[in-house]
Amino acid sequence: MFNDMVKQYPCHLKYKEDFDYATIEKYVTCLKEKLREYVNECPISFDRYYTEYFHPGSIRFIDGLTLYVLIRANKPESILEIGSFTGASLKFMLAASLYTYSKITSVDIWPPGKIINPLILIGRGDLLTAEEKTQIIHVTENGVKFVQNTTDKFDLIFEDSDHTYNTTYNIIKNIARISKDGCIMVNHDAGMSPIQRAFADLDLHPDWINNELAIMKIHG
Repeated sequence: MFNDMVKQYPCHLKYKEDFDYATIEKYVTCLKEKLREYVNECPISFDRYYTEYFHPGSIRFIDGLTLYVLIRANKPESILEIGSFTGASLKFMLAASLYTYSKITSVDIWPPGKIINPLILIGRGDLLTAEEKTQIIHVTENGVKFVQNTTDKFDLIFEDSDHTYNTTYNIIKNIARISKDGCIMVNHDAGMSPIQRAFADLDLHPDWINNELAIMKIHG
């Protein structure tokens, strides 16, 4: 299964040739050449986590691996997750952060451990190791308010909020203020029309984009 995903994955990305900084080549190279190495080290099992634990609305396994590789390759000191839901993406980021010693601030309107229906347990803290728990700061807050008010700055931001136009627009509008120079922003569900409209209205042009992820550099 892993070998098949490694072979197929680069074809899932639409590589834009009109990007205006060469550093994106490093990510492309990393995904094509380093994915196999990192995947072999990734402790997360597709069969275990995605058939037993995570809600179907969680990030796809292959996109979780993208987050894992980006963190392993770029070694961000500080990561912001906006929208944690069941914690699937958080689990991938934590797995990478144990190698890079990154600190993750995870923001969600629901507190970790809250059950919002019989199938959805927010944060899945029961899946985290004691070591992983030391890497996280949980914040129970609206994502828009957090980015408007925080004084912290981040090296990598994973935006996966409620996917409405207003929320996406107002979060991304404030991203530069909380980004260290060269921050990597990853947006989930980038193929949804409200997110595409927010990108267009903010005149944003992701360096990578497919129906699931948009990835771009932010200069704060």
